[in-house]
Amino acid sequence: MRGQRRARGDLGSPIRVRAQDEVGRLAENLDVMRRQLRHAYQQVSDANERLELQVAERTARLTDLLGKVISAQEEERRRLARELHDETAQTIAALSIALDRARHELEDAPPDAVAQLQEAQAIVKRLLEETRRLILDLRPMALEDLGLVPAIRWYAETHLQQEGVTTTIESDRPAVRLAPHLEVALFRIAQEAINNIAKHADAKQATIRLFFSDAAVRIVVADDGRGFDVDRALASTGSSVGLLGLQERARLLNGRVDIRSESGKGTQLTLEVPISIDEADRP
Repeated sequence: MRGQRRARGDLGSPIRVRAQDEVGRLAENLDVMRRQLRHAYQQVSDANERLELQVAERTARLTDLLGKVISAQEEERRRLARELHDETAQTIAALSIALDRARHELEDAPPDAVAQLQEAQAIVKRLLEETRRLILDLRPMALEDLGLVPAIRWYAETHLQQEGVTTTIESDRPAVRLAPHLEVALFRIAQEAINNIAKHADAKQATIRLFFSDAAVRIVVADDGRGFDVDRALASTGSSVGLLGLQERARLLNGRVDIRSESGKGTQLTLEVPISIDEADRP
């Protein structure tokens, strides 16, 4: 029985052979080897435990650092949004009012002068609209107030539908809330994917699906656009910045991004990020 246990890796039982001949000496040597192996296995086990502890500690530190980095980025975005709102947007709005007054006071001016004022007003109006849009992009209030799914829905509708892209957004848990830094990171990834469709895909339809479990979040963004060669895009320095940024954001969250595309057959981006049960609030 002991021999069978040792064959299965049990090194705890000593080898006992009381003979004084060569068999006894062989047994003693084997028992010395058993103790040495047992000691070596114990050292390996202890080293593995220490390594696992170090990995867990470093993972915790990385998660904490990631949260701080994302928080710092978002705080900077909020600061820029406030400055744009309080200074730039107010100045542009005042300029628009001044131009409107000038146009009414110069009703008897030459038609060319009036036309130039009207053109200047149109430019200022577009500039004000773009500034307000930039403010919302920098600080999406829907994300803070309502959560990830409504924020992605708002962003997709405002950035895709105005480009003529019919958009469908689906979620199995539309009211779920995640940790703030995680919601921000996931929204920024979805934001980049939506911008890529709006700018490059020439798509007619887009679908965004969000799936939540106690262990992971999965976001799938698909379009029926022109598609592209993924490997070539990643190898090209100029066109790969956005794709590499998506992958880097996912990696920082211990997640992964899978991009599948083919020329003329659209693109599908799948993001999967692990979460703990505590990070998801069940509505």
